[in-house]
Amino acid sequence: MESQTAPQRFTWVQTYRAWIRRLWIFRLPNVSPDAISLVGFCLSLFVIPVFSISRAWTIALLIFILFLDWLDGAVARQYQRGSQHGWLVDIGLDRFSEAVIFLPLGVFWAALWCVNTLLSLVGIFFHKSIALPGRFIFLLALLLHVEANPLTLILSSFWLLLPMGVANMFPIFAVKLFPRSNWPVDFGAYFHGQPLFGSHKTYRGILAGVLGAVLTFWLQRFLYLKYTWVQDISLFSYTSQSLSFGALLGFGALAGDLLKSFFKRRVNIAPGQSWFPFDQIDYIVGGIAFGAFVYLPSLSHMFTMLALGFALHLLVTWIGEGTGIRERAT
Repeated sequence: MESQTAPQRFTWVQTYRAWIRRLWIFRLPNVSPDAISLVGFCLSLFVIPVFSISRAWTIALLIFILFLDWLDGAVARQYQRGSQHGWLVDIGLDRFSEAVIFLPLGVFWAALWCVNTLLSLVGIFFHKSIALPGRFIFLLALLLHVEANPLTLILSSFWLLLPMGVANMFPIFAVKLFPRSNWPVDFGAYFHGQPLFGSHKTYRGILAGVLGAVLTFWLQRFLYLKYTWVQDISLFSYTSQSLSFGALLGFGALAGDLLKSFFKRRVNIAPGQSWFPFDQIDYIVGGIAFGAFVYLPSLSHMFTMLALGFALHLLVTWIGEGTGIRERAT
């Protein structure tokens, strides 16, 4: 459920809310936000009983609960009813709502609830809204008909995503190691008055990213041969794939980033200015697209990779900008 005061938030959260407000054409009801939060919690009590009867009705119920989750905060902001008390009530009902849904479902979902509860306590201490979208993750699992162990799904998706993520990060370190090797990919060319990609997209970055992906893939293959648990989370046999597959995943990740930069310049978004959510998923889409020539993961794995990559990109960017290793998104 939405916070009903004004704790510090990521810029992309504010952008997302602005999009929702532009799409919403109806007048918001002038009711108590706490009452909306309470209704959402009460409906959560029926999720597990409905789940035992019908997946479709469970999906519909979760969508309505998530709608109320957005509505309570929207009403609080629209009618200036935000308060510290309302924010704390909102967080508390959020975690209780997740508890009655997740705790009966097994270890993974119970662990997710524990993590979210811990994040909420940290958020209260720092007066920030910090939480994972637990019920939305559960909704995605229902929509994608995920029958396997969610932990196995996450680990196997992360394992396939790893070379793409490394390829996306290595150009950052290459800048520090080889500051003068900055030949731009587009050779300074312009298209309709704007740079084709921008001077920050260099051959140094492409070579570094592909090399990082190949090294990561080689390490994965080494671990695959040595440990059975790696074989359990691997989506294919690494013994049947050459290092060229790792290079393909890395090059695809960088190609996705280049394509995003091309369109970013076309809409007059300057290097250094965030373009949510494309800055967070470009390398994943590109890696999956190029990797599909060799291996195409299932739909559930692709969505999980997008969710994981999105979250990890935000985390790495936050750490990188805070330590000065990384410049702002380009």
